[in-house]
Amino acid sequence: MTPPTQLRNCLRPLLIFSKDLRILLLVVSSLGSPLRGQQGGGVAPSGPQVHLIRFVVGAKGEQRDGSFVMTEPRSVFYIPEDREVIVYFEWEGAKGNHHCEGMVKGPGGQFATMTSFEYNAAQPRFAGYWKMPLSDSTPTGNWIFESHVDGEMAGQATFQVVSNTKPADLPKAPVLPTAAQIYKQGVAASVSIEKLDATGNHCGVPRDF
Repeated sequence: MTPPTQLRNCLRPLLIFSKDLRILLLVVSSLGSPLRGQQGGGVAPSGPQVHLIRFVVGAKGEQRDGSFVMTEPRSVFYIPEDREVIVYFEWEGAKGNHHCEGMVKGPGGQFATMTSFEYNAAQPRFAGYWKMPLSDSTPTGNWIFESHVDGEMAGQATFQVVSNTKPADLPKAPVLPTAAQIYKQGVAASVSIEKLDATGNHCGVPRDF
């Protein structure tokens, strides 16, 4: 079969000036024929895959309605009275399994891995917390705690450790509400507006609502 004029005209110079069949294949592929041997591959997504929503540092916390609530949030800790620092992080990312790792940097400037855990997130928003024990020998000064999720940095919190008596009138920071508490308050504050006809029967919702 005689090739079409367009294909014949494209191939003729290559057959005259070159015997390289690879060039012939490239020309044919440019006219619509598939080029064999090409393969697809995965590409790592660009940008952070986990976003920090908030973090809270404190001395005491507890579980409430399936969420962790910091009952004594503060950023200054007094030894030997305070026995631990709790650091809570809340993130947003993909559903599924995540590897969460905590790293702490002391006043000396050296990072050390504390602990890690696996968490299977059923929702895009998920959270985790770490407890750092304090003792009489804990170095005083400014500390930095970093959270890492799936190998990428996912939040940083700072706190201070001092060797002093904890003030009796230490101001208490407000306790942030949980998602369940926010929803409950929102439902209690919501109102519904209905449209009634001249007889008092429901006939729809006003157009502007």
